[in-house]
Amino acid sequence: APPVVLSQIDGIVGAINTTRARVETRLSTLLLAQYRLAQLQRGTDEALSRAAQARSERLHRLGQREAPPLWDRGIWTGAVEQTAAAGGDVMGAGQGLAAELGQQHAARVPLHVLLFLILLAVLWRGRRVASRWNADDPIIVTVVEVFKRPIASALLVSCLVAPWIYEEATPTLMRLIAVIAIVPVIRLIRPSLDRSVAPVLYVFGALFLVDAIRSVIASAPLFEHLVFLAEMLVASAGTLWVLRARRPEGLVVPEVDAMEGTALRLFRRLLLPAFASPFVVGRLGYAGLGRLIGAGALGSAYFGLAILAALQVAKGLIAVLLRSRPLGLLSAVQHARAALERRIVRVLRWIGVLTWIAATLASLTLLPAVASAVRRALTAEGGWGAIRISLGDLAIFALTIWLSFVVAGAVRLLLAED
Repeated sequence: APPVVLSQIDGIVGAINTTRARVETRLSTLLLAQYRLAQLQRGTDEALSRAAQARSERLHRLGQREAPPLWDRGIWTGAVEQTAAAGGDVMGAGQGLAAELGQQHAARVPLHVLLFLILLAVLWRGRRVASRWNADDPIIVTVVEVFKRPIASALLVSCLVAPWIYEEATPTLMRLIAVIAIVPVIRLIRPSLDRSVAPVLYVFGALFLVDAIRSVIASAPLFEHLVFLAEMLVASAGTLWVLRARRPEGLVVPEVDAMEGTALRLFRRLLLPAFASPFVVGRLGYAGLGRLIGAGALGSAYFGLAILAALQVAKGLIAVLLRSRPLGLLSAVQHARAALERRIVRVLRWIGVLTWIAATLASLTLLPAVASAVRRALTAEGGWGAIRISLGDLAIFALTIWLSFVVAGAVRLLLAED
């Protein structure tokens, strides 16, 4: 063959070999990535299996005595001996938090601070706007309290959005953020309480702080157990003080209807056995069962107060939006502002109730089981022949009908001027 043809053939063969080498390199890279993915998936499955096994073992141990009874002298001497170990656990947790913030979240901390400053600027402007509002409006009475404390309101919102900022945060970091949120929660809830029960709010704030510190103690079980029993005793005394207050409605926040007020009073009465029973079973030595109930009750109370404070901040922001430009200039908003605020606040309350229920179940470690049971109930199908329907389909149908009436009412309200 002519040399030109042979040269072209050699060039084509060389290009094919080069392409084949590239494909083989990429294939080996892909296979390596697939192998690593399989390893990660296997590790994840093993971790989930260990977590499920640990949860099962923990449930089996709930009926077993894990600590000496409170009248046993050994628990007191052992707790004194473990004091240094408990202090070491707390110091180690603090050093771990500092390392986590400095290494893993160094770029996100300035973003979090910037968000806080932006919220503070918005709420500070809302403070000037709120000073010009009509004091006769019943909604304004509580909304203005939010703008009187712009730093607390901005700090609370910043803490609430922290899980989305620090996506890979450890539980210890989340507890630190929850501890920081205690201060704005108390500042925002305090004006809504009667003076006779207000000191109990500070007691519960201190209990939340102590419980967060107790949760990092791992090498001093007897010391941790006594601290937990002290928490439950103080929480029971505080709840009993609220129930015996001169004004039984002292804990009911303003602007709630009769049904919500009844629910809040019922919740107060349920808290007393929820705190007293862990103390009783814990002092008998059933530490696991007492810790499960007591930590769940304390977490439920914390989330309830935090959600109430967040609702007050949300109502304040909504009030500013409906009274400022551009929404405040709309004639429909000016004439239907009160009705719009009531409906939005009602929706926010339902969201708060559902969030509190989910948080309470999570505190009791029951959320995965309840979510799985609800999912199975909603997806279970029944019917006749080819017609199959599930409870979830009925729920979606009812929700769609309800939303259509809500949207129709809102549109009719906004277009009433036309």
